[in-house]
Amino acid sequence: MKKLKIILCTFVFMTCMIATGSLMHINASTDPGIRVNTKISNTVVAGTDDTYTMTLDITGGKTSEIGVTKEPIDVILLLDTSASMNGAPLNEAKASSKAFVEELLADTNANIRVSVIGFGGGIRIPGGSGEVFPNAITYMNFTNDKSALLAAIDGITITGTTALKDGIEEANQQFSTNSMNDHRKILLLLGDGAPQDGITEDSLYVNQCYDAMETLVNTNPNVTVNTIGYNLESFVELTKEIWMNLAAIDRNTGKFYNSSTDDLSAVFNSIYTDLFTLIDYVHVNATIPEGFEIVPNSLSNPNGLQVDTNKLANNELDIITGALGETTTVSLSYQIRIKQNTKNLNANTIPYSFSYQYTNSSGAQYGNTTQSVKAPIYKISTVADNNGSISTSRLVGKGATHEVRWQANDGYILSSFNVNGTNINITNNNSYILSNINENKNVNVYFEKKPIKTPSIVPDDSDNIIVNVEGVNKSIATYDTTNTSLLISLLLLAGYTLLICKSRLKKMK
Repeated sequence: MKKLKIILCTFVFMTCMIATGSLMHINASTDPGIRVNTKISNTVVAGTDDTYTMTLDITGGKTSEIGVTKEPIDVILLLDTSASMNGAPLNEAKASSKAFVEELLADTNANIRVSVIGFGGGIRIPGGSGEVFPNAITYMNFTNDKSALLAAIDGITITGTTALKDGIEEANQQFSTNSMNDHRKILLLLGDGAPQDGITEDSLYVNQCYDAMETLVNTNPNVTVNTIGYNLESFVELTKEIWMNLAAIDRNTGKFYNSSTDDLSAVFNSIYTDLFTLIDYVHVNATIPEGFEIVPNSLSNPNGLQVDTNKLANNELDIITGALGETTTVSLSYQIRIKQNTKNLNANTIPYSFSYQYTNSSGAQYGNTTQSVKAPIYKISTVADNNGSISTSRLVGKGATHEVRWQANDGYILSSFNVNGTNINITNNNSYILSNINENKNVNVYFEKKPIKTPSIVPDDSDNIIVNVEGVNKSIATYDTTNTSLLISLLLLAGYTLLICKSRLKKMK
């Protein structure tokens, strides 16, 4: 590959919760051949109020040598459809071509287009002698419609002789008519024998093929020509030379591949690797800010990435991936917990640096980019008056759920409860749940004396007298008697006491 695209997907996600936090996408790079996408969903872990799970996903990309992400590329598959390709050779060529298309368009890249052309003899002039003339057939013009391309390859049929010159001329016409000047052009030519059209003397026809390829290369200066000599073992060395010479006409990037039926898919894969440079490794580093600590034993590393455990123990993430294909994704996750004694709530920014290496025709290439993400910290400040107590203040993360609890002193009950100055009607006498927290909260509780009820005297079914007095200390004073005379005496005494009090009041007046 000759242009690099890295997709680094970094996000904080919530385990076992449906709600998600804010999302942001960043395209940032110091190198035009790199693209870094960071996706953040910063919501705390379910079941906690102070812990974030940080998950890092890294997906490899592909890049062309020119160095602009997703550089426009037009590819022509020019396939031999002569009679010698009939049966297993054509079937394998179709299968390998389809796999190649699948790889090219694996990420639905709109800037990579493919055309399919077959060359062979197959045209008869109506009313003529029945002579077969060489021909090239365009099965599919440039498109990034993968399904249409796969169907077109399936539709390729055998058409006669190895009319290569016509195929090259048709490819040149495609590039000239349907490809833009700034598009990189790739010609992938597969044939299983010496070119011939059944009309022209063979050596002359080979030279005509060379001339046609020279014209194509000169007309399209940014073209790459790759030729595959397919099942040439049974032919003389001169036949292999023809296919090597055709590739050599592209003096800058042309390449010849020799293939048998058994290893054709490997050859196509090798061509793909040569065309697109994969990432050798990505080095990721993040220093956890002072407001957090990495939770011990929280690292999950299913892909076996290289992790510096010493740095991890000192609140620093440092990992190195292996080589990444364009559809390869590696992941790891770890948890960070808010330090409850931190004084700086703004110490919540996690700086990530991404360094990478890839190798192209010029050798090892390096690049880097940086990006910061936030794990918000909010304070739940709790205050109670002197007639009760409340749970201590706490630092929590975004989206947290936190229960505030309080206890009234003996003889007191809850009077009022407010959050950020707003009174809230409380149905539970000793707790309140704050949910989906996304700001600082000031919680205040106030208590009042419990009201004293008027004493009551109630007889029961057994002529017992129950005297109830509910006092300040929630005590219950009870006097129970079954002595009727004592009851009468008490009533008389009470009446006499009232008379004495009334008399004294009159004298005082």
